[in-house]
Amino acid sequence: HPFSICWWAEANGEEVALPNGRTFCPPAGSLIQFAEWYGTEEIGTNKGLKMSATDVAKGIKEREIEMLKAGLITSQPWPGPADNQIRDVRESDVDTIEAKMANVGIRWTPSDKSPGSRRNGLQLLRDRLQASVKGEGPGIYFMANCQASIETLPCLPRDEKKIDDIDTTSEDHVVDAAKYRILAGNNRAAKRINVNFPQ
Repeated sequence: HPFSICWWAEANGEEVALPNGRTFCPPAGSLIQFAEWYGTEEIGTNKGLKMSATDVAKGIKEREIEMLKAGLITSQPWPGPADNQIRDVRESDVDTIEAKMANVGIRWTPSDKSPGSRRNGLQLLRDRLQASVKGEGPGIYFMANCQASIETLPCLPRDEKKIDDIDTTSEDHVVDAAKYRILAGNNRAAKRINVNFPQ
């Protein structure tokens, strides 16, 4: 399956001028996904690139170096939540995915996988999407370059048996990443998006 790496900023409530002359002022606490790397050749196929954990970590590092060079970010991003399966190992003499990525300098925080967190995270995502539309309270926004998020989120099917959840056999990788970030709470250190990011 594809992996979904997302880079997020958290709004502090200050208005910013966009390159097209418009202004953008989401409420404080709003999340803005300003970059992504979706590990597939074609969005919608649910087929991954079959890359090693080390190569994915190297790809993350390369993308972050490019963002730094372009002035899109001012420091290496803080670690965010990843699915806890990256810590799972079946054999004691084999490194976990997390350890392999840490060897390259990419670190993660645990995701909230407590009972009910999957459905709760989905509802919180819905609440943020609605807040974005209404302009009431912290929302969630996706920059135009986040194509996998924009293409897969709106068409996720519901689970036929658990109607308040999504079908886990669908292409749900982006929604999981978004839910993990929402459930992780506020990252008060990452508050600004660079207004020079390409639209």
